[in-house]
Amino acid sequence: MRNSLVMTLVVMVILGVAGGASAEERIATYGENAGGQFVDGLKESVTSPAELPKEMVETGKENPLLGVTVGTIKGATSTAQQATDGALKVGTFIAPEKEEAEQESQNLPIEQRLGQGIQKSATGWTEVPKEIYETVKENPAEAVTLAPIRGAREATSETVEGGLQTGTFFVPESSQTTHTK
Repeated sequence: MRNSLVMTLVVMVILGVAGGASAEERIATYGENAGGQFVDGLKESVTSPAELPKEMVETGKENPLLGVTVGTIKGATSTAQQATDGALKVGTFIAPEKEEAEQESQNLPIEQRLGQGIQKSATGWTEVPKEIYETVKENPAEAVTLAPIRGAREATSETVEGGLQTGTFFVPESSQTTHTK
């Protein structure tokens, strides 16, 4: 009885992922998206340590002293952000991300970077109900199964990104890279 209930839930989730398509297309789309997210997350996690020397070199082109000091801070921040994003993608690959527009680079003044970091840290948790609300209109079954996982991933990502931005608001963003969600 319990196994059939679990199997029914799994089939509902898989069939609910790509509304409007045939069952085979839905399963294939789900598999491609979940597998792609797992591989992307693994790649981000494994390559994240390369961000430290990359940022030191890029910042050092402007001024070698800044490369050692500011570049190290920027590199550590980028490493932490990329490793966290990768771990979140691997840990939540069962609920693949929705396609989103690429995040634009933000060269904001110091006070705006600080404010934005505090805002992201404080409001990151709102991503969970937002994701559920947006998904329930498209697919109610997915709203109670996969949407909370996607929302938790986004909430964690926003909160960590806000914390990093708050902690490094004073570091110039001239060559800072941006990551996509």
